[in-house]
Amino acid sequence: MTAPGGPPSERRFEFRAHAMKLRLLSWLVGGLAALLIWYAATAAPSPAAVLPVVVLLLAGAVTAGRLASDPRPVLAVDAEGLEDRLHGRIPWRDVAWYRAQGGITPGFGWALKKGVQPPRNRNIYRVQAVLNALSGLPPRSYRRKLLLATPQEMAEACRAHRPELER
Repeated sequence: MTAPGGPPSERRFEFRAHAMKLRLLSWLVGGLAALLIWYAATAAPSPAAVLPVVVLLLAGAVTAGRLASDPRPVLAVDAEGLEDRLHGRIPWRDVAWYRAQGGITPGFGWALKKGVQPPRNRNIYRVQAVLNALSGLPPRSYRRKLLLATPQEMAEACRAHRPELER
């Protein structure tokens, strides 16, 4: 968590990806793809049957590697709102609420007000809203994991600017 000096209400808090975990994930998924390629070449009755799985695994490995090498903050919180690397700048007037979630899958979530769309990647936001609803978060929310900060630190950063939105 990066927060330069000054009163908490004027600070910009930045949360970065855990590059080591993402690189490890990239290597593990890439290794699994290599194992499947070896299996397809030596023992599979139909090598073409594993090709779609290999392509998806390699795409996941490349994506995790790219996320690990991107130096920009994943999430930034300041007096104007939230700045998400994927969805862009979300002003506080568009945020319905935020919260830290503990349990088996800890995370930090925020929800947009009804009818508001993020400035970028609207379709990804909709898919994530459905997936978040399946994992116990309300459908109009988004959470970040694999960060160097805890969900509680992310909630504290939001609380420094807009405590009334905490749920």
